[in-house]
Amino acid sequence: MIALLSSMIEAQFRKYPVVVSMYLMKKLLREEDGQGLVEHTLIVLVVALLFWMGVRDTNIGTSLNLGWSKISDCVFSPFSCSP
Repeated sequence: MIALLSSMIEAQFRKYPVVVSMYLMKKLLREEDGQGLVEHTLIVLVVALLFWMGVRDTNIGTSLNLGWSKISDCVFSPFSCSP
């Protein structure tokens, strides 16, 4: 059944590409299934950005940067890493 519908849509797309693409565009604009995911992603991004801006020039930010650089060094050359 799905294969039949898929082949019908492909045939219509080959015949009327502008009409089918407009139909798909209208369908995408009407449906709101992924809206919540996008909103939550943007909220997490803004919170992470604000956290980074607030912490980057403090002592905590400096120690975090030093810690991450040690971890990076240990990942790239594990035998030169000391505990």
